[in-house]
Amino acid sequence: MFIIHVPLVPPSPNVLRRKYWHPHAYRRLRMQWENDLFYGTSCARHRQQIIEWAKAGKMCVQIIVKHTRSFDADNLAGCQKPILDALKNIGFLKDDSAESLELLGPRQQLVRKQDCETLVRIGPAGVPEAEEHA
Repeated sequence: MFIIHVPLVPPSPNVLRRKYWHPHAYRRLRMQWENDLFYGTSCARHRQQIIEWAKAGKMCVQIIVKHTRSFDADNLAGCQKPILDALKNIGFLKDDSAESLELLGPRQQLVRKQDCETLVRIGPAGVPEAEEHA
């Protein structure tokens, strides 16, 4: 399992509904996440490994949001959509359906403003957490 560090915080569904209602605005957001997820992976070998795992079978993903304000439980679950769309588009997920994705519950941590980021834990489903790579 790999951890991808992204220096962004996903918008809540309330912000998505107000700010990203236009398809081009949402596309820019998704492309920013695609770029940051792809290059946030520590090296090309890890990117290739994730893509091979995605082609081979079910993937396990957990999103950890570190930000200054606490999301409600429903907003925390909803903020995962742009991230999952981006993971699918760059080939880290075959599909975001239940057959090819095991989505673990999102977590959040309150941090100072300069420490805001999102961590994405991704790997093949069924691999123990002890086999984690940074």
